[in-house]
Amino acid sequence: MDPSKHSGLGLASLVMSIACALGFVMVITIATVLESATPAGMDEDGAAAMLVGCCMLLLAGLGVLAIGIAIGDLTRATSAKTLPILALVISGGAIGLTLLLMLLGALME
Repeated sequence: MDPSKHSGLGLASLVMSIACALGFVMVITIATVLESATPAGMDEDGAAAMLVGCCMLLLAGLGVLAIGIAIGDLTRATSAKTLPILALVISGGAIGLTLLLMLLGALME
C-alpha cells in the first residue's frame, strides 16, 4: 500500500471526532437554552438534566473511541498520518473544551 493513501481507520476516526464535536456543541446549546428558559434554571433532578448528562457521557465515549482509533491508525506504518492527527486534535479539543466549560460552570455556583 502506498503511504500517501489514507486508510479507512483514519477516515472513520475523523468522522467520529467531527460528530463528537458537533454533538458537544448541540448538547451544550440545548443545556444553555434549558437553563435560561426559567428564572430558577433547570431542575437538576429532572429528566431534561439527566438526558443532557447521558448525552454528554455518550459523546465523551465517542470521542475517546475516536482517539483510540486514531492512535491505532497512527501506529500503522503503511497509512498517511494526516487524518488521524486531525481526529486527535478535534476529539481532544472537543473533550477538553467541554471539560473546561463544565469546570467553569461548577465553579460559578
